Amino acid sequence: MAITDLKYHSYFSVFTGADSDSTTAAFNPFKEGNYSSTYTHTTVSSPDIVYLPSTGRIRFRTPGDYLIFACVNAVTQATNEIAMAIEQNDTAVYTTSGLNARTSTDAIQTEGHVIVSVSRNDSVRVRIDGSLTVKAQAGSHFMVLKLNGLYANAFYATDATDQTDNNYDLFASGEGGQINSKVNGVTYDTSNGRFTPSATRKFLTISTQHYDNSGVRDDLEHRIVKGVPGIEFDSEVVDYAVHTAVVPLTHTIGYALEVADNTFIRINNTQAG
Repeated sequence: MAITDLKYHSYFSVFTGADSDSTTAAFNPFKEGNYSSTYTHTTVSSPDIVYLPSTGRIRFRTPGDYLIFACVNAVTQATNEIAMAIEQNDTAVYTTSGLNARTSTDAIQTEGHVIVSVSRNDSVRVRIDGSLTVKAQAGSHFMVLKLNGLYANAFYATDATDQTDNNYDLFASGEGGQINSKVNGVTYDTSNGRFTPSATRKFLTISTQHYDNSGVRDDLEHRIVKGVPGIEFDSEVVDYAVHTAVVPLTHTIGYALEVADNTFIRINNTQAG
């Protein structure tokens, strides 16, 4: 039976219900062969996205643009750097920095998201890798949503080069580093990191930071900022603290909001003090 384009209803989600085996090699936490005990997991999916536990991959029957979001809860047996990659047809399309993990502070979340264009029969998988022994814990998850409307995505393919004590605008070209982006119906202004939709829509807005810090901080703010030229306000603000002994780390915030066609969104990191 032919599979038709389900338009706004193509989706996939899986989360694990057991801890993986420990390994020093890069591995896919959603592949059943990486569990010597029973691989328990829960999936929800439209029929045009197929998940194969034997390979840990999902395969697409409907071409299009998809949001890929992954979060792996990782633990280690010693001080370790753990990185996560999202791979399309075995080629990494998104890779995190090596995030700091210690037995005194794990589990850590290795997480990230990217928008990719896929063809029929393309596959996507998630892999994590550490310099020492790593194990993925129960609750690790992997989500895919087909995008048929307006969207924007940007991420740092290389580290930013600027280092700022206060008011750091992510995705502005002045911060340095290589920024990769993919947009549809949204204007991305690289000079100031603003994303402006061409029509008023409700957007799922997600921001993930992988950050390094040169000193102890207890007053950092990760901010999703909404506004029009000359007027801005914080749509979402999360305060957090970091210590130099456990960086780099990762931090994600997100929520749904309406953004008008004359309004922009930008991501900002600042110190409250």
